[in-house]
Amino acid sequence: MAQSELKLAYDRSAGGEHAETKGGRVETIGKTKTEVTLTLANSWTLRGFIFTAPEERISDLLNDPRDFIPFLDASGPMRFLAKRQIVEIRPVE
Repeated sequence: MAQSELKLAYDRSAGGEHAETKGGRVETIGKTKTEVTLTLANSWTLRGFIFTAPEERISDLLNDPRDFIPFLDASGPMRFLAKRQIVEIRPVE
């Protein structure tokens, strides 16, 4: 399925939102949005949001086989951060 066919919907609820494809099929994508502060290898600190699947821990996200994670910067832009550059992740209480 092409990325342009599916609108990703992030939601705080475990149930997720629905995104309809061109073929009329409906896919459910449930993600939990967690506010965090990240420290990178170059000493930069970023504040924003990461997205995990329901029942997934932040450590699970960091240990999966992908090299990059999506990160929604608090200032607005979506970024894709290289996991190997992340030194620390602290959830915002």
